[in-house]
Amino acid sequence: MSSSATALKLTKDKKQYVGDFLERIVESLDLSETQYRLIKRAYETVGTYLSEGENPILTGAEIYSQGSVRLNTTVKPKGSEQYDIDLLCYLPNAHKATGWAEVLEAVRERLASHGTYSEMLSPLPRGYRIMYAGEYHLDITPGIDLSNNPSDENQPLLVPDARLRDWKESNPAGYATWFDSITVKMPRFVKLMVACDSFAKSAAVRPLPDHTQKKLLNRIVQIFKRHRDVWAAKKGTECIELKPISAIITTLAAHAYNHICMNERSYETDLDAILDVLENMPNFIDYRSGLHFVVNPGLPAENFAEKWNIKEGGKGEKLVNNFIAWHRAAIDNIQEIASSIGEDELLFNLSKYFGERPVKAVRESIISGINAARYSDNLKVSAVTGSLTTGAASTSARAMPTNTFYGEHSSSPIAMKKNTFFGD
Repeated sequence: MSSSATALKLTKDKKQYVGDFLERIVESLDLSETQYRLIKRAYETVGTYLSEGENPILTGAEIYSQGSVRLNTTVKPKGSEQYDIDLLCYLPNAHKATGWAEVLEAVRERLASHGTYSEMLSPLPRGYRIMYAGEYHLDITPGIDLSNNPSDENQPLLVPDARLRDWKESNPAGYATWFDSITVKMPRFVKLMVACDSFAKSAAVRPLPDHTQKKLLNRIVQIFKRHRDVWAAKKGTECIELKPISAIITTLAAHAYNHICMNERSYETDLDAILDVLENMPNFIDYRSGLHFVVNPGLPAENFAEKWNIKEGGKGEKLVNNFIAWHRAAIDNIQEIASSIGEDELLFNLSKYFGERPVKAVRESIISGINAARYSDNLKVSAVTGSLTTGAASTSARAMPTNTFYGEHSSSPIAMKKNTFFGD
């Protein structure tokens, strides 16, 4: 943990304050209740429509979420990008002999027969995208059984790949089961200061997970993904296209998090754990016979880092170098944030590395809380930054008495009104 020494030398209160701010930033980038309801309705409607198709290939079709929505690690896209909602369309009555092209065509034909979907449909290498007007799109990948005893928790699949003109192994359900089993673990915290999990119809459709139940690992992955997006945007178009993919960041972070939990390392705050997870991530990249591997723990045949091994045009080397560069920047940037002196510098550094808009949103939320606290006489001053906080702040915060202008023992019978600097 030597490379995180800068942050680890800070006081516990300051580290907790910075860690809390980072978590509030990614919380502000999460799907809102309205967005979640819209996506849920769209996803369920599409799943039901596919399952009701007359093509025998689609008989018994079942759709379920995969990727960031399933894992509770979604973050608001940078700029004008939409939320990418990944869905798996399981086809229990299709087989390898059916043919990968025939499976893709069956899905396309059914979606194209819908008056609305037909206008929103575009092909993907492994399925089809339904592009909704607004903030999200649905990416639908069909899949068939790879094993004889699938379950909701572990379902090895073959998915069609138009680029390879063949089937490709995948197991999003098994991956999610593995990831979920790690999220329930907690590192050892001094005096148990942290409790991060407090943040928080048709047979053809499996329900989305409860997105309000966030664990520490969920938030860590969201923090890393948001930093990656802002970092890549600053580097330009090529870096955006070749940035570390979410599957690699999520897998390596989960392995590193599991490692620190199993080894019972002790931490004062979330920030210490975040940095230790970040620093340990490269240790779980497997390199053998000149090839890189970051495999799906639910299906080792699926290598999330397979593109790192592409020789043509030096693409693989660029992907590897971009991961190394992002990883180094993430450590340095979070340390710089943690070392900020005063509230202004903290907000400036957070905006620089996580985006101005979410930092502004969190700051406005804090101000609203302060405003409300003024009216409930629950205002405090943070011993860390000197900033105003509410009653939920660190235990080291000092309570602010109601301002009477003359002080507590004044004989003046006229009490001053509560401060309304930030409005009513």
